[in-house]
Amino acid sequence: MLTDWLSVELTTPPLGTFSTWRVSEISGVESQAVDHLAPAISEHLISPELLALARDKLPPSTLKAFIDSRLPKTTILRRGVLGEVVAVRILEDVHGHSIPVKKLQYRTASHDSPKATDVLAIKVNNENIITEVAYVEAKFRSTRSGIEDLAVVAHNQLQNDCDEDIPAIIGFAAQVLKSRNDSLAEPVMAYLRDRSSREIDSHHIFLVADASCW
Repeated sequence: MLTDWLSVELTTPPLGTFSTWRVSEISGVESQAVDHLAPAISEHLISPELLALARDKLPPSTLKAFIDSRLPKTTILRRGVLGEVVAVRILEDVHGHSIPVKKLQYRTASHDSPKATDVLAIKVNNENIITEVAYVEAKFRSTRSGIEDLAVVAHNQLQNDCDEDIPAIIGFAAQVLKSRNDSLAEPVMAYLRDRSSREIDSHHIFLVADASCW
């Protein structure tokens, strides 16, 4: 579990208008980071079903080349992936959300950085009705460069995305869900129909930074 590697603590914000969670690496278990992150990053970039098919059908050399073709090549993209993966695992393991579509699996090339909100997370009840839709922006920094304005940048980007009548990420998710005949396609349509009146949207910013520069 993620909580074997990270501690997650709810803090009291200064103005009380939003919730703040402090997440930090547990001392003495840093070596477990790779065990938690490696499979999560792999799943974020390549669907388990596609990876299983590739393992079954491709010879080792071609399999390696195929996997390499899906991995981000630039440092900026690799850092962005790490921020998103940490955010997704916290949403899933701590807050009970599910991620219906992992956007980075749909890149057309290894250097591609898809637009729209970083992560769409949802909660669904036993009747397959969506009870929460979370729009999530994740930012990563390993140096102090620009870190003072990181939350503001993330907030403005998230606000711009969600001010649209139909945020791009939910339209993209609907297209993917329908194309794979996912049972969530119709609940997403029902959510979009009633979005203005149900007030089930939530908004989350994840700031992931090396402890030395925070």
